[in-house]
Amino acid sequence: MSSIILRQLRGTGLPTRDRTTHGSGDPCHLRTETRISGCGFQPQGLLILLLSFLLLGGCASFHTETPADGLAGVQRFFVVRNLSDNRALDHHIAAALQARGFVAETGPLTMMPGDTQAIVTFQDHWNWDFGEHLYYLKITVRKPESSEPLATATYSVRIPRKETTAETVAHLVARLVGEKTK
Repeated sequence: MSSIILRQLRGTGLPTRDRTTHGSGDPCHLRTETRISGCGFQPQGLLILLLSFLLLGGCASFHTETPADGLAGVQRFFVVRNLSDNRALDHHIAAALQARGFVAETGPLTMMPGDTQAIVTFQDHWNWDFGEHLYYLKITVRKPESSEPLATATYSVRIPRKETTAETVAHLVARLVGEKTK
């Protein structure tokens, strides 16, 4: 009976008593068996996989879609306040547009001025990891009289970057209006 249990315990990494002598000469020597056989484990492959996850996991993605005529001639923007936004992203977007010489105002759609040339809307997603981090932002610019977009810019990241929300919005708005960024 004990030989059956002993055979079942071998290869599990658990300590087993073996009646044969191993090293110390004591027939009741406690030994541990650890086997990795037939699984093809290669530590180099694991290291390469881990490094690739670390390097690619922190990459941010900026994507911009602008038709040929795009935002040509547009000077007056109205950034629609998102009712679920409590981080003032509408003000960040308006400030980024104003820093580039455009006229930009914020508020609910019902307060849009009559001379508005483009409406700006946005979608955002945040994640909490020892602080709130912006990990997705999509800004869409459209004409006031239609729902067809003039331009769209999207920011997406898996691991939060070490830049402020205002800096991220400024980079995205720069791409949206066609500025060259690094």
